[in-house]
Amino acid sequence: MIRTPLMLAVLGMVTLALGGCRHAPFSPPQLSPTRPLTAQVLAGGVWTRGPGVYRLRLTVVAKRYWSKVPLTGFMEFDTGRREIRLVVMNDMGGKLFDITVSRDAVAEHWLMPDQPRLHGFATALAGSVRRIFLEPQADAGDSVCVEPYTYVLRRHEPDRESCFVFGGNGNVLLEKSGRGPGGKWHVYYYDHRPVGERLVPFGIVMDDHQTGYRLTLWIETVRRTDEQTEAGNRGSGAG
Repeated sequence: MIRTPLMLAVLGMVTLALGGCRHAPFSPPQLSPTRPLTAQVLAGGVWTRGPGVYRLRLTVVAKRYWSKVPLTGFMEFDTGRREIRLVVMNDMGGKLFDITVSRDAVAEHWLMPDQPRLHGFATALAGSVRRIFLEPQADAGDSVCVEPYTYVLRRHEPDRESCFVFGGNGNVLLEKSGRGPGGKWHVYYYDHRPVGERLVPFGIVMDDHQTGYRLTLWIETVRRTDEQTEAGNRGSGAG
């Protein structure tokens, strides 16, 4: 069947509408026709690239099957060192744990005492945070496929596969997914806003298909401390 530009546009709108329903409360991105771009240009535009120190306040909902846990997170993200310091509190304001997440390790600085299951939860959350913010990253060496409304970068390694989808205003990272020894997972990025010279996603959804977890993040505020730039999320909430 021959697909005209109008048909492609309609198909794209339907796909985005379905995605928006699946990942409410975030609105689907507004896509526009693509033009030839290299993997190097696309990967280099991701906000986590290059040196910088960001402080973020997060509202988080961790959901697994019928269980839903609301959380608040405070995060310091050093993009140059590829390291995140994360403090997580429950909905009553009680501190649950304080950890540092790097590309290949987790350091526990403090865990709420007498909570034997908290270590496993902190470890699982650290793995999700690593996939969302740290690894894997799109790279100039990835293969690139220019679709009518998105750019798809792929990487095949001996024991794992990674995929990155770019598009929308500023050709930002919209999706990231992977499959390997750690299982299958998918991250979706929404509501990109300028923080300094970078576009930061203020809504994030991660599905871990191995553990059954869905993690939804609302970035309430983000401040780049080395440039003293700040942005906030007005009227947001976990719902």
